[in-house]
Amino acid sequence: MNIKTWNYSKLFWIINAVILFCYAIDIGGFPNKLAIVWIGLAGLYCWIKKNIIKLNIREILLAIGMVCHAAIYRYYSPDFSLTLTLSLAVIPVLFFLLGRQMVRGMTDGLSFERRAEIVTMAIAVGMFVHALLNLYVWTQGHEGAFWNDFWPDQLCTVSTQHSFLSVAAVSLAAYAFYYMTRKWYYSVLILLMVLSGNIINILYDNRMVIAITAVILAINGVIYIYLNRKEKRTWYIALIALAGMSALAFIILGLNVGGIKDTAYYNNLIHRDGGILNNIRFQIHAEAVSQLLSHWKGGGTMMMAGFNSAHNYWLELANRTGLASFIPTVAFTVIALIDVVKLILDKNISAKLKYLLPSVFMSLFLYHYMEVGGTARPDYFLYVTVMTGIIYQTGREAREAAQNAVQGAVK
Repeated sequence: MNIKTWNYSKLFWIINAVILFCYAIDIGGFPNKLAIVWIGLAGLYCWIKKNIIKLNIREILLAIGMVCHAAIYRYYSPDFSLTLTLSLAVIPVLFFLLGRQMVRGMTDGLSFERRAEIVTMAIAVGMFVHALLNLYVWTQGHEGAFWNDFWPDQLCTVSTQHSFLSVAAVSLAAYAFYYMTRKWYYSVLILLMVLSGNIINILYDNRMVIAITAVILAINGVIYIYLNRKEKRTWYIALIALAGMSALAFIILGLNVGGIKDTAYYNNLIHRDGGILNNIRFQIHAEAVSQLLSHWKGGGTMMMAGFNSAHNYWLELANRTGLASFIPTVAFTVIALIDVVKLILDKNISAKLKYLLPSVFMSLFLYHYMEVGGTARPDYFLYVTVMTGIIYQTGREAREAAQNAVQGAVK
């Protein structure tokens, strides 16, 4: 191939997709080093190519929230390194912009929908591979709730090793079913990810993933009904599915199949910390909200149901660094949730993306709603910001494509 005919823009897009995949795997522990440098180079490349995206309120709110969080956290923890402080302030914003840019282009030959699909799957699969690598570490004789991550020599908790790294993968069931009659082998591989992600977490006594799987399936059910609301069979399918799942649960629990009700996992699911529906985390959240104004400066001074951690990313921002970081970050998240709803309602976006993008985003959102998700590191929340960028830009590209089609028809 003649070097003059190379599409450098397309090559650069592919490299960025690979970088995101490697970031999700955490290969070699490089995310704290190479990734931030590469994202900077990506921004420089876009500037040189005049392929700059127009900033809006989302970037402004996220930047304010992250900069305030980083600056105030360093104020309360002066021994916190400058590198981590800058990462905390900058990386989430860069990943939001990268998510937008990856959908907008830097390539040709791929539709904006195809780009969004590839990038989202790169993130979900990469995170899951990382979870499997940490499962391998566990099988080598580690016990307890803490052990070193597969890549860096960094102690992590079981909720990080198995729960967080699996949540994106286990949200893909509806997306897999969408492809069942088109690419059955692709569907089977994805469903194996969904199933194994839940089984691994059951084996290691984690409730978060199975709860998120159930909620995402419910959300997908609503999306399915909405997308097919004009067809009578939709309601029959929904009722049959609901009745079937209810009957299966009734049989398994009513007959105590396999002694499931006597297992430690079942008792933890139903009873530990108040169980799933009445979990103590909800009490912690309520008490954190009641202390927002009295602890507006942050400093980690809240006490909530006997705990000093809010078990919620946004409320923990308020606890650690006050309203200055909490308000803009919550505003950014609310807009992101609105963008998710808009994407589902947009008739110009295909069904596969309506099953894929909201599911992955909501799985990450739900995890952060129930867990701290990285008090002083950007490693967790940046997956929310990159998915927010992907979803927002997908909706924007769809609107622009529809407008261009109308204008072309008029001409």
